[in-house]
Amino acid sequence: MLTLRLGMAMNVGGDLILLIYNPSIYSTADVISTHVARMGVFGMQFSYAAAVGIFNSVIGVILLILSNKAGKKIADTSIF
Repeated sequence: MLTLRLGMAMNVGGDLILLIYNPSIYSTADVISTHVARMGVFGMQFSYAAAVGIFNSVIGVILLILSNKAGKKIADTSIF
C-alpha cells in the first residue's frame, strides 16, 4: 500500500481546492493541479499546462519505481 500511495504523492485533490478557488487565495491555495487548470484552461496556455502535467506524472512514476525497488530489496515484495 505504501508503494501505491507514494505513486500518488503528487496528487493532492485539486478538485476540492477548485471549489473555493478565487484570485484572493492564489498565493496560498495554488498546488500543481490548480496551477495547471488556471494556466491551461483559464489562461489558454495549453502547451505549458501539458508540460507541467507530464512533469507531475513523471515524478509520480519515478516515486513508484523507487518505492517498488526499495520494497523488493527490504521485504522481497514488489508490485512488478
